[in-house]
Amino acid sequence: MTDKDIKRKKFDDCNARAKLFFQKNEYSEAIAEWTVCIDLHPGDYLIYSNRSAAYLKNNDPSMALRDADVVIKMQPAFAKGWHRKGAALETLQRYRDAVSVYAKAIELDGGTNPSYTEDYQRVKALADSGRGVADDATRTAFYVQQHQTKAKAAFDEGEFLAAVRLYTKAIELDEKNHVLYSNRSAAYLKAGKHAEALADGKHCLVLCPSYAKGHARIGNALVAQGKLAEAKGAFERGLGLESGNSACAEGLAVVERTVAEQRAKDELWEAQKKVQQEEALLAAQNPETAPLPINTGAHAVCYKCGQIGHEAPQCVKAPVFDKGHAVGYDYCKLCNKIGHKARNCPDRLFTAAPQKRGPS
Repeated sequence: MTDKDIKRKKFDDCNARAKLFFQKNEYSEAIAEWTVCIDLHPGDYLIYSNRSAAYLKNNDPSMALRDADVVIKMQPAFAKGWHRKGAALETLQRYRDAVSVYAKAIELDGGTNPSYTEDYQRVKALADSGRGVADDATRTAFYVQQHQTKAKAAFDEGEFLAAVRLYTKAIELDEKNHVLYSNRSAAYLKAGKHAEALADGKHCLVLCPSYAKGHARIGNALVAQGKLAEAKGAFERGLGLESGNSACAEGLAVVERTVAEQRAKDELWEAQKKVQQEEALLAAQNPETAPLPINTGAHAVCYKCGQIGHEAPQCVKAPVFDKGHAVGYDYCKLCNKIGHKARNCPDRLFTAAPQKRGPS
């Protein structure tokens, strides 16, 4: 005999013993024998199906479910594999999950096995009555909601990075939920992580292109990066999808106001440059009457001399005297200058006092 023949004979012997143990209700021994069969021939889905039944009889539905999943993966059209899974789910009291699995078994079997229909009807009645543990979808929705609630509380308390972590946990459970990405984008933005906020906003729109708030998230992240033109486009696209969206409307208003303020600053700067050019020209023509130089990096206006580029405390054009001499717009009738009154005029201070006339 060849090695292949020896291996096949050992497989058949183990399978036969396993079936005999199963018939005698000696399920642990049957499981052991079928495990040897799987080691010898791991691609035989029927052995996994048999071992799943043995696990279920041995009060181990979790292992029965695992083997049933292997059977379905190997042979998706094998009705009994689906029925094995349904039986394991039923034993685990996951009735809602079992209903859909039994229905799949009936579909593949074509309704020829009446026990499949009976099992389906029994489990459906249990599920409809609200009995059993929650199915996968219900459990997932519950935990997602829990994480969302905690994340919102953290956000409201200013714990933005904690909110990011909680939204991330929710996303791990429901990675197709575009709202979770939108909310995490807002948390990232508040935490100062602008690139991450932008990435989440974009992924939100990948999952749901019609979600107007996703455009608002992108716009807010672009504003934080100083990309106002791109942000304006994002807000406008969001309003195109939902004209009454407050997030997009508020974001667009911020952009337009910021652009207007920047334009005003630019216009003021251009005006100042023009004044500087004119003064430079006058200085070149008549140096003696040239105005004081202006600090080109400042926008301040001096209330003493009326020029821009410095403030009054730095003004070198107005006379500076001791306390009481520099009084803003005070006008001296004696010397015809501003900055002091006649009684404090330096011309008067340094002029000899007139002699008093005595009686003649």
